[in-house]
Amino acid sequence: MPHTFLHANAALAASRATAIQHAQEAEAEAALVAKDRDAVDVRARAALERARKECEAILPPPAAIDAVGVSAADIRQAMLLLEAAAILNLHAQAVAVTNISSLISSVLDSNFDGYTWWRDNFLLVVGKYSLQDHVLSDHTFTSIPTGYS
Repeated sequence: MPHTFLHANAALAASRATAIQHAQEAEAEAALVAKDRDAVDVRARAALERARKECEAILPPPAAIDAVGVSAADIRQAMLLLEAAAILNLHAQAVAVTNISSLISSVLDSNFDGYTWWRDNFLLVVGKYSLQDHVLSDHTFTSIPTGYS
């Protein structure tokens, strides 16, 4: 009887150690994802600032305040903030996706004949998060951003 008890305790201790190790690995992965999310947030805010400046350059100058006390500049600023918030929200949702295979049901490989179907499905998913410019861009990056390898 004591031998069985010791064996059960050893199995329980090993199981606990494995669970602790998996939890630590999950915490480390979560920290990396949070770091990536923060980096994306910084880049998104910089892009939104550039977009705001571009919009200000092409929009007509604000008109005088109308009868209710709202100027065209106030309306324009509100519209820019709304657009920026919508795009930032979409990008934040995209960052939360840790595995694209949860959104796309098929895996693209050399034995898969449905490339066109897969591509259309992929572009729909990417478009859902307003990221199609990142995929369809012809721009070539000469270096890898810090934090990625």
